[in-house]
Amino acid sequence: DEACRRFLARERWSSGWVDFYLQHMYKLYVDCFSRPISSAPDSTVDVLKRTRAGGALLGPLHDFEFTGEAQTCVNLASYNYLGFGGVDAFCTPAARAAALEQGFSTAGGGG
Repeated sequence: DEACRRFLARERWSSGWVDFYLQHMYKLYVDCFSRPISSAPDSTVDVLKRTRAGGALLGPLHDFEFTGEAQTCVNLASYNYLGFGGVDAFCTPAARAAALEQGFSTAGGGG
C-alpha cells in the first residue's frame, strides 16, 4: 500500500517514546478532541465532518479529508454551554461598555 510506504519513508523529527505515543496513541484518538468548526462559537457550533481512509487498522497512516458536510452540535467546549460566547442583543453592548469604561486589567486605567 502506498500509504504504508510513505509512512515508513517519512522524515522523523522525534524518536523513541515520543514517536511511539504520536503514532500509536495520539493519532488514533485525535478526532475525539481536535474537531474543526465552521461557525462562531455560540451556544451551538457547526462541526465539519471528515473521514480518514484505511479503516480502523491503517487509518492513522492517512490524513483526514473533509466531506463537505457540517453538523450542528451543542457547544460544550470552552465553558460556553450557557451561550455567552456569541453575540447577544443585551450582553454584548453591556460588556463592551463596561470594558471601555473600566478597562481590562485590575491594575490598568479605564478606557
